[in-house]
Amino acid sequence: MTNLPYSKEDILTIECKHAVHCPTPKFLKGRTKDDFHLIKEVIHLKDGRRFPNVRLVKNYKRPFYITKEGFRNHKQKKEIEDINKLTRFECTQSELADRLVQSLNLYQYAGQGLRRIFRSPYIYGAEVSSTAIIKHRYFQHMEKVGVSPSPHTVAGLDIETDMETSAILMGTVSFKNEVLHICDRNFLEGISSPEERIHKCFNENCKELIEQRGLKLRVLLVNSPAEVLIEMINQLHIWKPDFCSIWNIDFEFSRFLETIDRYRLNPAEIFSDPSVPGPFKHFWYKVGSRQKKTASGKYMPKDVEEQWHSVITPASFQFVDAMAAYNFNRMGQAKKQSYALSAILDIEETGVQKLDFPYIEVKTEDTGDWHILMQADYKIEYCVYNIVDPIVLEVLDEKTQDLSSTLPIFSQTSDLVNYSSQPKRKIDEWHFEFLEQGKVIGTTSDEMEDPLDKEIFGLEGWIITLQAWTEETGLDFIIELPGFATNIRLYAGD
Repeated sequence: MTNLPYSKEDILTIECKHAVHCPTPKFLKGRTKDDFHLIKEVIHLKDGRRFPNVRLVKNYKRPFYITKEGFRNHKQKKEIEDINKLTRFECTQSELADRLVQSLNLYQYAGQGLRRIFRSPYIYGAEVSSTAIIKHRYFQHMEKVGVSPSPHTVAGLDIETDMETSAILMGTVSFKNEVLHICDRNFLEGISSPEERIHKCFNENCKELIEQRGLKLRVLLVNSPAEVLIEMINQLHIWKPDFCSIWNIDFEFSRFLETIDRYRLNPAEIFSDPSVPGPFKHFWYKVGSRQKKTASGKYMPKDVEEQWHSVITPASFQFVDAMAAYNFNRMGQAKKQSYALSAILDIEETGVQKLDFPYIEVKTEDTGDWHILMQADYKIEYCVYNIVDPIVLEVLDEKTQDLSSTLPIFSQTSDLVNYSSQPKRKIDEWHFEFLEQGKVIGTTSDEMEDPLDKEIFGLEGWIITLQAWTEETGLDFIIELPGFATNIRLYAGD
């Protein structure tokens, strides 16, 4: 924290927006036991100002509890136990499984995962994550000084893709009054002075929006879809918002993953905060359940707004599907006729809309015909259309406060990946409530019939990036195991 516009004495308190565990890489086990936590903070100053900050904590010790030997007289698991019947231990999150095995001589479960180890009836407080514990401790300090959590800051992101090849043509990120539009220059080939023409079109068609928000647009032309992706994420690393809002995140990230695969990129390097040490950078795109079970026992597809997809990576911001959040925050209300962004903007009476051009014949932009026409004959207008989308996402959240307030309040200490699981969020909440009562909550094993079992995320759909790292060569290769399938891709180093 050097060259900052405040001193240590100016700080009133520090808020935690989220925390991400960076486990000990498997290929470094034996060489190191270190792990890290990236903590996104907001520094609250005594004069009311707030500043975002990224803190890396090495080898954070989290607690767990084991039943004292004199009370190990039961074979059935208990939901809670008196804390005076337990012994408290501490270890890093990466060491937790090994420490539990050693503490209770559960060597038959070594290397088989925590859910197997949790079969023991003598383990307590180990299921709550280290990230939830970290966030709770920040909350406790804020309560002591009488400071309420600040609203989460929200950036917007949107891309447009080729209707024939699905390649990324352009993308825009926006945050407050700053807007960065990145376009593949190949898309604008043959157009003279494209940057100036984009600025002119934006100023002519978005005057009111520009004046209301004091928008400052930058246009950047790059040489490939890969550079569009990289430049967008690099800008988010600089801005450090709390959330990056995307409407229907699965569309964007399916194209991101196609681009990563095509250009043989390392997603861990792109999405992880630059401050994270190389071997501890990681990236997981967790595809949520696409099916639901009806009362009759049949399975049917979930509507796209009912799916909760997650991006797990150590960054100063978290990606969130604003469409899914809008739906989940209104559970119990009547379903909307449409969850298209244009429809929700009207329903919420935001006063803004996706950009339309009166002189263009085709008006139904939700159809493929509109995009095909725009990509062929109205390329500058298409760029400006892309520029507006992330801005209206910010306007929408300012009206609904779904991301800035509602989602954080409902999440409490739980990780964003668990937002669609109310049982999991309740377990995290109860853990800290029971501690205040002198009790510790138990754990859920793989053998238990429990509603939470259906909420545990499997590995299907994960992109798990493992990095081999040597002092001599740095990044040597990457192995990606999509859901631990048999398809293994080896990327040779340069």
